[in-house]
Amino acid sequence: MEVREKKPDIVILPGDLTCNGEEKSHLELAEKLKDIKKLGVHVFVVPGNHDIENPWARNYFGNEMIKIDSITSDQFADIYAPFGYKDALSRDPNSLSYLATPSEDIWLLMLDSAKYDRNKVKDGPEMGGALSDKTLNWIEQCGELAKENDARLIAVMHHSLLNHSEVVNENYTIENNEEAVKVLKDSGVEIVLTGHIHLQDIKSHDGDGKIIYDIATSCLIAYPNQYGTLRFVPNKGFHYRTNRINMDNWIKANNISDSNLRNFHEYSRNFFQKRTYDKYYDSLLEISKYTDTEMKAISETISILNLSYFGGFRNDALHHIFKTEGFNLLLESSPNFIRDYALSMFNDEKTDNNKLFIPINLNGEKHKKQD
Repeated sequence: MEVREKKPDIVILPGDLTCNGEEKSHLELAEKLKDIKKLGVHVFVVPGNHDIENPWARNYFGNEMIKIDSITSDQFADIYAPFGYKDALSRDPNSLSYLATPSEDIWLLMLDSAKYDRNKVKDGPEMGGALSDKTLNWIEQCGELAKENDARLIAVMHHSLLNHSEVVNENYTIENNEEAVKVLKDSGVEIVLTGHIHLQDIKSHDGDGKIIYDIATSCLIAYPNQYGTLRFVPNKGFHYRTNRINMDNWIKANNISDSNLRNFHEYSRNFFQKRTYDKYYDSLLEISKYTDTEMKAISETISILNLSYFGGFRNDALHHIFKTEGFNLLLESSPNFIRDYALSMFNDEKTDNNKLFIPINLNGEKHKKQD
């Protein structure tokens, strides 16, 4: 409904289009995306680590799970042919990456960072990602093509290009990110749109007079249930900001009476906070060094921190937590993952990761970040 109301030029889905790669889910999503295309909106997709050759594909009947078919990479390209693959200017022969040209001056480098070749052997989806040497060579060719046509390249992939956390990076950041950063920079890419980590976060890499931004937009189905928008202003730059899902019009249009849906943001917030609380309480049980009262206090503190952290806020925006019993217990603790995780939120590149202005590099000068 929001796509109908806002009518963007382009909708981008950077992977994990399904829960666990169920063929039926892919087919159902493709039908929904066709409805968006009918509005005159371009749609582009790439796979995530859950989408292809996934042994975890399941159908659910109440509490019962039944194993069902996932899809192959060829099926993915076929199902989503109308959403990038059919009209691609170039396709990487070694992955599901492709080059899209939605306008003359802005091109999209849609990159397949997922590693699904050994999913069946491992009996589960590979969480980590990478860009192969052959794909990097193809990216260089796309960069040359874009430069020849005076087009700006924006890259999109599921996994992170840059580290978005001091403590949680393994299997989130692509394995060969240093090499990929160099290739993307040399190819003229200044913005990379990513997902996977479920965290609203913006990181940048500055070197050799070139800067590249990795904008990770948080997971749409998890609190705070938001998506990112990128607006290009010719001769000025790119404006990025997040938007929370507006359920009100959908609720009215469909006569929804369910109290959880009618109070969706409160329901989502409470659900997310409880899941976080339970997760860290269980982790503290394994550490076996705190009393039950202390574990409850720490879990409550982390659950409150995560509401802001996953929503894109860091540093000074989290100072309200300093006086809590749980935070002070963590400060007094010997180093452990939970302590390091909490403290990492106060030493970040940006305080508010929900907005960014990236001025365009008109004269070859290194541009500067602005909020």
